[in-house]
Amino acid sequence: MRVRWSKRALKQVVDAGIYVLRDRPLPALHWAEELIGAMCNAGEFPESGRVVPEIGNPRVREIIHRDVRVIYRIDPAELVVMMVWPTRRDARKLVRQLERYRSYAREPEA
Repeated sequence: MRVRWSKRALKQVVDAGIYVLRDRPLPALHWAEELIGAMCNAGEFPESGRVVPEIGNPRVREIIHRDVRVIYRIDPAELVVMMVWPTRRDARKLVRQLERYRSYAREPEA
């Protein structure tokens, strides 16, 4: 399955990488490579990520990669990486941003 990164998710990865890059360039590069690799694997096995517990929608899943939650949506033709959320951030803000996906529990009708 094709993996598409939203502009928001790409910006979040770049921002996190730049933050780590200042002090530890090599670990920042490894972190980004591992993150991209994890999402390529998710493209092969989209349901391997867990359902985001705060939402409960089987189409909205996440993979925990070190200190971030990579949240993605499974669409019929692609996997869309929606955001990269630091685990130390308040999950209530995450829920507010994902609230609209709570009602998308079924596959969209064609």
